[in-house]
Amino acid sequence: MQQALARFYYIELSDYEKAAFWAKTAIKRKPNNDFINDTLGQVYKNQLKNQNLKKPCDILQIARQAFKAFEEEAETAEKELEQGMQEDGVTNSSTVFNYRGLFGYIQVANTLFYKLEKANPEWSKVLRRETNSQTLIDSLKSVENTKLSSEA
Repeated sequence: MQQALARFYYIELSDYEKAAFWAKTAIKRKPNNDFINDTLGQVYKNQLKNQNLKKPCDILQIARQAFKAFEEEAETAEKELEQGMQEDGVTNSSTVFNYRGLFGYIQVANTLFYKLEKANPEWSKVLRRETNSQTLIDSLKSVENTKLSSEA
């Protein structure tokens, strides 16, 4: 039920905060189910993809949450494969491996690259290791500090 609510909130309403809440609630109820764990990653992936995020720090924050969720899903899938699945007190060997977490991770990486490049074309050079990332990071920090100083 919680997983369905999470999907409803992110797919139909684009309410990512409520979707994340319900996905986390579903995970608490069934922490060892990789398909339920996938839902949280999907929430963050879709938020990253669909929201008009312009600041690199916002883009990176959502991407970090998505990466973490998909990593946890992949770990859960591996544990299920290793230990077998248990339903109704009967342990069965899992013959299906859920690759969605790994695929979701790649999708987030691709979206992250696109969003950062759109926010600042210099990110493309940094992500391709054509330039020093510290230079871009320092320039972004100085821009943020200037904005904060002018707002105060």
